[in-house]
Amino acid sequence: MQKISEHTDGMLRVGGHSKGGNLAIYGSVMCKSAHEKILEIYSNDGPGFSREFQELPEMKEMMPKIIRIIPEYSIIGTLLEHEKEPVIVASSSKGLLQHDGFSWEVQGPALVRRDSLNKTALRFIEILHKWICLLYTSDAADEARSV
Repeated sequence: MQKISEHTDGMLRVGGHSKGGNLAIYGSVMCKSAHEKILEIYSNDGPGFSREFQELPEMKEMMPKIIRIIPEYSIIGTLLEHEKEPVIVASSSKGLLQHDGFSWEVQGPALVRRDSLNKTALRFIEILHKWICLLYTSDAADEARSV
């Protein structure tokens, strides 16, 4: 990010899909010298970050530039912590296959939006997050017992 911003006179739009969306945000936030050149940061169904990262002053500064896009059955894009509300889009695929950005529906020059996540996806996300929390608290308890 630093090399690109140093060798570019114009403004930048940074983005990626899945882990690439996560890295687009991370690189943009951590490269303070590029902050003023960055117009927008796109995270297309990318996972979030830890609560600690979300609370960094640099993250707070860049938050207005982040555009988070997820399909109506997003799993990857709901992992970890997110401060930014997503733009939810329609997909021609079903279930987890909606992670493929080429399945996202377009009408004219824009993505077709949805008001909320699919009900089945919401239930899956709830179960997944409970399971992750259980693993985390179980690991923490095991570590505490071994000390």
